[in-house]
Amino acid sequence: MKKYFWIIAIFAALLLLLPACGGNPRDDDEEEEEETRGVPIDGTEAWWVAPSQIGRERKYPGNRVPVIGEDDDASYVHIFWNPHGISIPDHNSFQVTIILEFESDVGFGIDTMWQCAFDPYGTWARSSTHEDYIEMIFPYNIEEIKCLPNWIFSGSNWDETKWGNGKTRLTMPEMTGLCIQIPMDFEFDAGEIVVHDVIFANIGPGPVITGPHPPAN
Repeated sequence: MKKYFWIIAIFAALLLLLPACGGNPRDDDEEEEEETRGVPIDGTEAWWVAPSQIGRERKYPGNRVPVIGEDDDASYVHIFWNPHGISIPDHNSFQVTIILEFESDVGFGIDTMWQCAFDPYGTWARSSTHEDYIEMIFPYNIEEIKCLPNWIFSGSNWDETKWGNGKTRLTMPEMTGLCIQIPMDFEFDAGEIVVHDVIFANIGPGPVITGPHPPAN
């Protein structure tokens, strides 16, 4: 019996080593493929949809993301922007609105969940509660998903190496992106997610802030 407990313990320890957003560890060939997917960003983007969590310098043309079950039977939407530099005193009032559409002929909807947020420290913070769940989205409906990052991503940091230096919460002024997970029961091509817009605003009292904006030419 002890033998089985040891096996379970070793398996649980291995699970802690897995990256938090975007699936299991990949070999060099798989990482190289992700780095060359899409096209390079040109520096004028207010926001963009990246092919992966490690390829934030590239984007999907038209911000169209294929919805395909991957190595862990899930698909991901990685949305990046340049550091916002939020300076409002109450970060709980900062809201990101994502407007997207699921283009598909499968005839059924797909579930969406908040997966993680990105900052320069590699913060993998999500609440791991019912707050992760967004909603089911259906083909050819324009969906408006609202997120208060300081609320949704207030959970423990999944990267244990950050615990010692206090990076156990999302660093809001330096937030660079969000990731949405689409759980899938099996591997198949379901269609595409088209991200139409990403809107940033302070919904609390005081002056409304918006951004980020493309740099001036």
